[in-house]
Amino acid sequence: MRPSEVHIKTCVQTLWLGVGAVVLWGCNPSPTASNSPSNSPAPGTLPPAAQIQSNVSNNASGTDKVVEPAPTSADPAEASLARHHEGLRALEAGQLDLAAEKFQQAIAANPENEDSHFSLGFTYSRLKRIEDAVKSYERCLELVPTYAEAHNNLGNLLLLQRKFQEAEARFHLALTNQPESSSAMNNLGRAVAMQSRVNDAIPLFRKAVQANPDYSEARFNLANAYLSIARFEEAKAELEVLLEKKPEMPQAREALAKVKNLLAREANKKTGPR
Repeated sequence: MRPSEVHIKTCVQTLWLGVGAVVLWGCNPSPTASNSPSNSPAPGTLPPAAQIQSNVSNNASGTDKVVEPAPTSADPAEASLARHHEGLRALEAGQLDLAAEKFQQAIAANPENEDSHFSLGFTYSRLKRIEDAVKSYERCLELVPTYAEAHNNLGNLLLLQRKFQEAEARFHLALTNQPESSSAMNNLGRAVAMQSRVNDAIPLFRKAVQANPDYSEARFNLANAYLSIARFEEAKAELEVLLEKKPEMPQAREALAKVKNLLAREANKKTGPR
């Protein structure tokens, strides 16, 4: 059993990359369910990060939904699975403290339940317990080193800690185990850009967009990368495509206005004063 690809929404970073402040986004475009090492379908998956965010906002007090405990079982594996599913339901209900407690109970019943370590890491990240989240993802990866989603989420946390090289290594591992992950590709681009290697980041953002043309965060990052190295026409083209797909994105509108202003300045310089 493996949760779906879940990513941490507190992942917006601001960089100075030559032309003003460049905001790099690294959130989940469209989570896709994955399977366990046995390739059996996951019977219970973590909800997409956007859904979790919505539920956290609507049920922050934890009073709207109550997670009913599952029947106890003498078998540790069954007990662990039951507590894990209770944790998932609590997470969906926005009851983060309860979710953490349930995942801890699942781990106590079966310390080798990698999915509960992963889910506990995600829950800790939502609670802003970053160090605890890192430890949970690391333990998950000790159990299953090929767990791509854990590498990806851990990489996001390392970016928050400004451990850029370590984050870059995690995203490479995520892609090694899940080459089609546009999210990991975008996040790798972020890690590279944060080390002032914008030219190296551009093809990574481009690959993320090619893999998922509707991935607005990756396209926004690609446009901002072009903007940061004064490739204004290419930045403008990407932002225009982005706004066709997502016209309500204010950051893209602001960036496009900036690009148009810079292009106008360039044109004025070429023509000179009249």
